[in-house]
Amino acid sequence: MERGFSNPRQLLDPTPLGVIIYPMCIGIPAKVIEISGTSGKVDYEGVKREASFLMLPEAKVGDYVILHAGFAIKKLSEVDAKETLRLIQEIVRVEKELDG
Repeated sequence: MERGFSNPRQLLDPTPLGVIIYPMCIGIPAKVIEISGTSGKVDYEGVKREASFLMLPEAKVGDYVILHAGFAIKKLSEVDAKETLRLIQEIVRVEKELDG
């Protein structure tokens, strides 16, 4: 395993949704809760994080966005964001059953 890890689950802590992240990027929708200039905060299912809106200046409070490396890179509809969150939760549920 790369970086000296014998277990890929040691690479990163679970996300707020309980997803174990392997060495790849995954975009989890977050709701914009605050914007001041080009920075602000988003809410990942109750976990708040700082975010840059430099690459997505059209984002507004209440929008759902995908963040990459702390930057909002794409705006999503609320319907798409909630469906994506539902699918991620389903993946987590199935993974737990398989690990069970």
